[in-house]
Amino acid sequence: MKATPSKLSKALSELCSSFETKAIEVIQRVNLNDPSPELEILQGDLAVAQRNIARVLKEQHNLCTPLGRLPDELITAILQYGIEAQHPNLITGNPHIFPAYSLCTRWRQIAIHTPSLWSRVVLPCSPNLFRLVRDRSDNLLLKTYVANIESASAINMGFLGEALRQIIPRIVHLDITWHVEPSEDSPLLEVLLSTDLAWKEFSALKVLRLSDAAVFDGPALGLNMNAPLLRAMYFCGPAHRIPRAFNHLTQVEFNWCLLPIHEILSLLGDFPLLEKCAIINHEADPDDRIHVDHPVILLDKLQVLSVDVLTTSAMHILLRHLEVPPSAVLSLGTCEDTLADHSLHDLLGLCLSESVQLTIDGDSRKIKYSARSKLRGAVSVNYAPSRMSFTEIRELPLLASRAKQLSVLDIQFRNLPSLADLIQALTIWCSITCIRVCTQELDFERLLTALEETSDIVCPLLRTIDCVGTRFSSVRMKRFLEFRQQKGVRLEELRASKGYSTSGLDGLRYLLDRVSEVDSAQSLNI
Repeated sequence: MKATPSKLSKALSELCSSFETKAIEVIQRVNLNDPSPELEILQGDLAVAQRNIARVLKEQHNLCTPLGRLPDELITAILQYGIEAQHPNLITGNPHIFPAYSLCTRWRQIAIHTPSLWSRVVLPCSPNLFRLVRDRSDNLLLKTYVANIESASAINMGFLGEALRQIIPRIVHLDITWHVEPSEDSPLLEVLLSTDLAWKEFSALKVLRLSDAAVFDGPALGLNMNAPLLRAMYFCGPAHRIPRAFNHLTQVEFNWCLLPIHEILSLLGDFPLLEKCAIINHEADPDDRIHVDHPVILLDKLQVLSVDVLTTSAMHILLRHLEVPPSAVLSLGTCEDTLADHSLHDLLGLCLSESVQLTIDGDSRKIKYSARSKLRGAVSVNYAPSRMSFTEIRELPLLASRAKQLSVLDIQFRNLPSLADLIQALTIWCSITCIRVCTQELDFERLLTALEETSDIVCPLLRTIDCVGTRFSSVRMKRFLEFRQQKGVRLEELRASKGYSTSGLDGLRYLLDRVSEVDSAQSLNI
């Protein structure tokens, strides 16, 4: 059945017919034998009219599409998302123009007239481009990224200092990356800091990032600038280059600095108002176990401390010399000392005492101990041995002796401790109500055997076993559940992966209040 023409189709047909009739009349009035250019002009005018009509129809069609009906505010949000998705480390000196800017005339006009889309300044760049971004951003605060890239021209590098001085009062976030060795066209970072930025009023600056990975000698970077609102500083480079001018900072990160314990203590003493601190050593000094004569440092506002990586003895020294609020969250990365000793035992005892929930996970290269307490913030210790690998958790009895009030034990490890260690630890942990475990089948059976110790009831308060991701024998599990029931300490809940038990879970339900099966696709399979 032929579709009925729409009102728009009828209107277009009438318009085309009228245009065609008038065009014929005009052409017929032209004397084709007349050498005047009137016909040529007429043909040109008709071509222009044809293009204009096509453009208008296309624009109107675009406005009828879902994309064309988007409000200006949503288009602005899309453009803003595209800009913010660019990671600062990927900036190469040639500012990336988000493709949606040129999607159509409307989007381009919105981009041009939205100052917030121009609030990122990437230097060095050409003077013309800098002025364009500066002016289109109106008076908004700016995120400014500076790098001494090899591809930058001498003109652009020479204009760098002048460009910075023009926008200093508007800079809220300053990121300076000096990753190319100094040359005639690329000066030392301290030259930029001492000539172009020295004694300037950074009245809006809140975040400062400095990366100085190209220079391995030289003095500490001098930051003689006034930045009353500065609260966060991130530094990547040699330890002796760390600037220490701002003692009012609340957040710092030191990366790639290879800081020994005595320098870490000295640094922390320079920032008494710290709330968040991260220290990232990509390797630890194996001999960093010297006696440290340093007063205890009070960081009474600290919320989060992350240190990675120090030897276990150095980490123990660090914690002994810090006084922080009980609520502070600690994330500690450690490795084994050169000489075998009990430093790991001492560190774990210090960090994990008073814990009510303990999680142990890892692999043959690294093991992580995470603890939660009612009286203190969360603590995690990542430990890597000096030898290539290890196969089992050896510190469980020690942890049990230091955290006797544990109620939740979570072990995600391929190899569980020996039967003797399991019995010793679980006997101490008499308050445990829940055990989560993901391990090998034989290791899981060893855990069940430890819980069947008959000289005394092990974990009498145990009510839940969560073995999601662990394969097990239904017959062995049934015997364990019957044993607990006979002793008057029956389990209430079993959580397991669907299809991971040899005969299913139906034969176990009468021994439990609740049986939960998790889809195997969501299980952590070891």
